[in-house]
Amino acid sequence: MGGVELRVGNTSIISPEDVGLIRSNPLVWIQRQPYTTGGVLDVNLPVPAVGRWVTLQNLKITDYYVRRRLEVIELEVYGLLQGERDQRPPSPPPPPPPPLQPLPPSPRPPRRPKKPPSPIAPPPLPPSGFSPDALASGYDSTCVLSHTTGELKCFGYGGFGVLGTGNNRNIGNQPNEMGSALRPVKLGPGLKPTSIASGCFHMCAILQPGGVVKCWGYNGNGQLGLGDTLSRGDKRGEMGANLAVVDLGTGLTATALVAGCYHTCALLQPGGIVKCWGLNNGGQLGIGDAVSRGDQPGQMGDSLPAVDLGPGYTVTALASGLYHTCAVLQPRGAIKCWGLNMYGQLGLGDTFNRGDTSKGVGAELSIVDLGKGLSATAVAAGGHHTCAILQPGSILKCWGNNYYGQLGLGNRFDRGSGQYSGEMGEELPRVDLGRHSVKPVAIALGEFFSCALLEPGGVIKCWGLNAAGQLGIGNTKNRGDQPDEMGRKLPAVDLGPGLNATMMSVGLHHVCAVLQPSNILKCWGENRFGALGLGDKRDRGTEKHHMGANLPSVDL
Repeated sequence: MGGVELRVGNTSIISPEDVGLIRSNPLVWIQRQPYTTGGVLDVNLPVPAVGRWVTLQNLKITDYYVRRRLEVIELEVYGLLQGERDQRPPSPPPPPPPPLQPLPPSPRPPRRPKKPPSPIAPPPLPPSGFSPDALASGYDSTCVLSHTTGELKCFGYGGFGVLGTGNNRNIGNQPNEMGSALRPVKLGPGLKPTSIASGCFHMCAILQPGGVVKCWGYNGNGQLGLGDTLSRGDKRGEMGANLAVVDLGTGLTATALVAGCYHTCALLQPGGIVKCWGLNNGGQLGIGDAVSRGDQPGQMGDSLPAVDLGPGYTVTALASGLYHTCAVLQPRGAIKCWGLNMYGQLGLGDTFNRGDTSKGVGAELSIVDLGKGLSATAVAAGGHHTCAILQPGSILKCWGNNYYGQLGLGNRFDRGSGQYSGEMGEELPRVDLGRHSVKPVAIALGEFFSCALLEPGGVIKCWGLNAAGQLGIGNTKNRGDQPDEMGRKLPAVDLGPGLNATMMSVGLHHVCAVLQPSNILKCWGENRFGALGLGDKRDRGTEKHHMGANLPSVDL
């Protein structure tokens, strides 16, 4: 790894002693090895101490899974306030490589050894009263809401209380953890969740009556909206009636929620306004500065500004990527995006962030050029890319980072960054999903891949990175990064004979879908923490025998 430099901010780190140069209150210094944890060094930092992430500078490795393995050996430096629990945040998802100049062949993940065929899965589970009516997927977790029973159940990665179980245990990666053993999340007497949203390591729900919001899980940036940085849901007595509602402001109720990696946004009534809280390093809160909200007292409620989207607009839909946020606006079905923009994910023809200064909000925040006569009816945001369903014609267009073909254009060139002329508007191609009679009715984006739900037929097609089988096509070959991989040559996900999808959600590296006529849930992709809810840690979708009738339904 010659030429790689470890830094905290602008300070080079060569040994543990170098951490003392950063300033000081107790600081935790960790050198992570694959199976061991290194030393802890106390350093004094002036209050307030803030988490500082060590970055790998000048890193030449571009393969995603190689970069991801490096996470376990990077340094983490995190400040602890006096009396605060030692609760170090997870490493944020790694950014994709920088934009490419004329391209070499796409890197391929190493082939996995062939596994013996799995036994045929049992028939779909009979209804239990708990029906999957809404889904939300996080970094390595999944939550399912049943309107029938008014219950919310979550499984997968359990760190920081993201599953709302009062502990940090993973659920779904061992036998006998699902089905009747999977307990509903306690949100308080008389309150029923009607809508859910998941960030990387936190979860939020709209509750009725009252349209109130409660959030739990990791809270290092105030994404729970509770005026502190203490996680909720990882200790007994933190959920149910003890979990405070988010103060949205006088007379305001939530009608929709979205969550980025470390921030949360809500569409509020009356007025159709948007308020966001949590991490704001790239302006993703859309309030004209880069100061996080919700991590200190006095920042929420009437003190929390609404996102200024300009005069005359009403928000009809929201989407959050890892570090950016987008809204569909009426009239005209316009889209505005704000936050981090290093790959053109805001669709504005440059790589300047928006929302972090007063010049990047309101009337000065430009509309995304979707093409003449086209208006958006839906928008979705992924790791560092964005997609929208446009009318007339129900066509799909995507922009932003395209290193793994997640824009579905048959190449790996970013769109929307201004690196090349003619990237947006009329020059931005639609995603070819096959026959013209098949139309996208829903879209969902992961970190480096995209999925569309198509009608008629309830078909799902996915493209982009496929290292964990998240495209659901029975191998680990990326799709969409080379010519002749899209359209009719892009396989649909094999959901099983006679089953059609009516709903889907996408995590960073996995997908879940509700299937009819049996009203069952199936999930595929990465499964190291049990996000697929199958009682083991094996990925699904990497081998042909994983899908179709062989893919079990989730026992809820």
